[in-house]
Amino acid sequence: MVDNSNWLLTLAHLGQIMLLIHYILVGLYPEDHGILSNDFYDRESGESFKLTDVNLPGDKTREKHWWEGQVPLWITAKAKGKCGKWVGISTCLYILCVGLSAGAYQWFGCGVPFTEDNLTPDVCIQYDEDDSCETKYFAGNLSLAVSGLAKKGLDLALIYYGRLDMVGHKFGPDSQEVITELETLDRELGKFFQQLQDNGIYEATDIIIVSDHGEWR
Repeated sequence: MVDNSNWLLTLAHLGQIMLLIHYILVGLYPEDHGILSNDFYDRESGESFKLTDVNLPGDKTREKHWWEGQVPLWITAKAKGKCGKWVGISTCLYILCVGLSAGAYQWFGCGVPFTEDNLTPDVCIQYDEDDSCETKYFAGNLSLAVSGLAKKGLDLALIYYGRLDMVGHKFGPDSQEVITELETLDRELGKFFQQLQDNGIYEATDIIIVSDHGEWR
């Protein structure tokens, strides 16, 4: 790991979004992290977890019992001593060695109190299914991440973007619609890289772009 560097994780998401994205976030398989699907029923508690309930009245997805025993990246970063910086982007977009500062933009679970001391990211823009699929919000979150890294002391930023996933499921991986979306995504990332350069932090930023799954033809 390079000292005094930033880290950027980009999750280029083309399924069962919760199962796979949470695997990326905590480094555990579903049988260990317990998030089995976008929607599932817990026989012990008699409650249901539904991704479609996020941000609605009665939303149970942020209740602590679903997430106990898990340590997402931002908590690991904040609990470690300062060695460098990480940034993460998730598209539908990481740990370091005094507690690090972390931001999560449209990343599911950033407002969940995973631990007894209720550590959460310094910046948390909660996941919203509609907003996560809007290019203008993705572009805005990229700019916020640059500002956080360059001017506000963030060491780690994670950004999620859901439109590529939505388009891929609707039209198929070989469709012109997916190609068009990839071109849009490429342009937005190009603007983001330029913002990093304009702020003098491009060479000090490690950018990781990942996808949580592929797609059948």
